[in-house]
Amino acid sequence: MPLIAGGIVLILLFLRGPLEWIPGMSLLFYGLALHAASRDTYPEIRLLGWIQAVLGILALWYPHYAIAFWATGFGLFHIGYGAYFMIRYER
Repeated sequence: MPLIAGGIVLILLFLRGPLEWIPGMSLLFYGLALHAASRDTYPEIRLLGWIQAVLGILALWYPHYAIAFWATGFGLFHIGYGAYFMIRYER
């Protein structure tokens, strides 16, 4: 549900709202969706959700650095979590 609601909000922001909110809102709603999904998946996903949500709030608070926060959340932390999951669960 948070991912669908976030997608709708992001489309509305793209069409009518301030564009500088899009990176922060995408991180925030994705973090909420990860947190909600952590009940049905691995418990470590909850921490990734919190990290994404905090980065989203920071991106909204500091809009000049929003793309850096976005790249950190969707790039660096996903790579780190992917490596962690590979080491922990694939061996």
